[in-house]
Amino acid sequence: MGRLILAVFGAGRAGSIHARNAVMTGRAEIKWIVDAVPNNGRKLSDELPSQAKVVKFGDHDQVLQDKRRFDPTVRSIHDQVQRGTLGQIKSIKICSRDPEYPTGEYAKSSGGIFKDACCHDIDIICYILKEFPETVYAIGHAFNPDIASVGDYDQVFIVMKFPSGVNASIDMNRKAVYGYDQRLEVFGSKGMLQEGNLRPTATILNTSDGERQDSLVVQFSDRYKDAYRNEMDHFIDVIAGQRDSLVTGKQTEAVIKIAEACLQSVETGQAVKMDYS
Repeated sequence: MGRLILAVFGAGRAGSIHARNAVMTGRAEIKWIVDAVPNNGRKLSDELPSQAKVVKFGDHDQVLQDKRRFDPTVRSIHDQVQRGTLGQIKSIKICSRDPEYPTGEYAKSSGGIFKDACCHDIDIICYILKEFPETVYAIGHAFNPDIASVGDYDQVFIVMKFPSGVNASIDMNRKAVYGYDQRLEVFGSKGMLQEGNLRPTATILNTSDGERQDSLVVQFSDRYKDAYRNEMDHFIDVIAGQRDSLVTGKQTEAVIKIAEACLQSVETGQAVKMDYS
């Protein structure tokens, strides 16, 4: 098979990562870069081995594909749950905290914390369980004035009840001063699986002053470096007809509906019964 000719839609942080990873595989060439801000596209084009044509676009539909499904640790947890390693699953907990507040301008155009950030955590829980919640409840608050001014939240807590009886929770905050905090716990009748945080090195120093280790990574591109590469390999395999897509339109639509239900719950103070029809 010859090299694939690809177009990149969006030359922001994620788009740039995908473009570079695609080129690094040696299996693809970026021919077009489509972005609402042409300068972003030109900047990315200059970083690629071959010059890409930059095209401006307006508003377009977006499709959710969660990089975290391709994270090796998440995939390991998913596979072990599906093999029955933990027996009957009873609960899932996710702690998700960003290292820095987004700007008010970004928060205003992001679609809100539930669609912009929590959707990734919602997707991972549904991916691991292979089911969607029947009830969703959420609470939230905006501690940051810039985020509050655009009607968004920077601290939210989500509780979901699944048809199988599993209870799931998501603790999301827009800023953790100690780094990019991403933890996952799945508890079952036969044990527990956990995903810990990533540090630049695993070095631990013990002296008379106590124990020290590296701070958490602070960039999502570092935290999910392997996930982005695996995702691009998977994407190329799907385009080449070598495998089916891990992410389906039905799953994407369900995650968006759950994120919208979270916002509805925060605004009404009531739990929301889900309808996926």
